[in-house]
Formats: sequence, structure tokens, C-alpha cells
Amino acid sequence: MVARECGYADVAHFSHRFDATHGVAPGSYRLSGGGRCLAHPGIRRLERLVWG
Repeated sequence: MVARECGYADVAHFSHRFDATHGVAPGSYRLSGGGRCLAHPGIRRLERLVWG
């Protein structure tokens, strides 16, 4: 599970923190094909964990 691999206890906490940090929910980010979030350091590793 991506949330646990990123150090979060559950998906809800991961989703909340992702949204608070990047201004978009993880699902919306995925559906949009990415975007400005990719400029954030470390997000490329997260993207590989989430979407392979």
C-alpha cells in the first residue's frame, strides 16, 4: 500500500496530507495526468509507487 510505504498509517491520512501539501486530492491529480505537483522534490518517487 502506497500510504504505508510513504509512512502513513492509513489512506485517509495520506490523502489529507497530499491535498494539504499540493492543493489537489490524489485522485484528481491522477485523473489530470499530473502537472505542477511533479515539480515538488520527491514526488516522482511517490508517483512511481502510486501509478507504477
